[in-house]
Amino acid sequence: MGNVIIIILVSVTIVICLACSYVLFTYVLCSWANKEKIYSKKDFPLYAVIKEMGLQCLIFFAFPFEFIGSWRPYDAQTNKTAIILPGYTLTPIAYRKLFLMLRKHGVGYKIIRYKPFTGDLNLQVSTLNKVVSELVKKNPHHNITLIGHSMGGLIAKKAMTALEMEKNINLITLSTPHKGTKFGRFGFGVSSNQMIPNSSFINSITEFEKSRRLNIFSNGDNLICPKESLLTCSKNILVRNVTLHNSILFDDEALSLIKNNIIYGRTEVN
Repeated sequence: MGNVIIIILVSVTIVICLACSYVLFTYVLCSWANKEKIYSKKDFPLYAVIKEMGLQCLIFFAFPFEFIGSWRPYDAQTNKTAIILPGYTLTPIAYRKLFLMLRKHGVGYKIIRYKPFTGDLNLQVSTLNKVVSELVKKNPHHNITLIGHSMGGLIAKKAMTALEMEKNINLITLSTPHKGTKFGRFGFGVSSNQMIPNSSFINSITEFEKSRRLNIFSNGDNLICPKESLLTCSKNILVRNVTLHNSILFDDEALSLIKNNIIYGRTEVN
């Protein structure tokens, strides 16, 4: 029994150390690599970094349950549906607050799942287009919103070019590297390489009607490098609360922006 407890404690300590090291490494490297800064040092206070470390620990602990986690869709029986496209490694627990918000306001949702690390983003674009086409065919008047976090925003944005003729489809991106991120070189698999700046995938994404896009980014992102990649020519909203890359999914201001955009068509917080 004693050996089991020791193994558990050692395992927990290792995960915490890995998560904290990961956040610190990305923060330091991204800060050093961004020569043309759009943020100041005060955008990265200690409490925000600690908050991101805590969330990253939670994600690291939950990751082994990725393949048995709950990604079940929710049918709100209304004419509003959100299609959620997760980031590179995130698990269902990271989206719990977003799921609860959508349920509370009568918005159904579906989640596009893909293989962590190894999936080709072009294949995910094709999958997304099929899901949206089926929804539109079933109900032409359905209001559909694509919500993409980080890598998911790139998938959604490229899919929108093929869905441009569908006027009831909108796009919301959060902490998305619209011009790519240099951290793609440190990842694994095809999808990571596709996120490197000037990759064939990044360069293949074309622009579309501005009014149908909302881009939400934080005033401190430790994974998007260069930071200018956070900006796009759509409606850009900077959340005022200090929020790092994954923490934006738990940010009340960001969730309020999503709610107002889906339900009221607005791009501001209450």
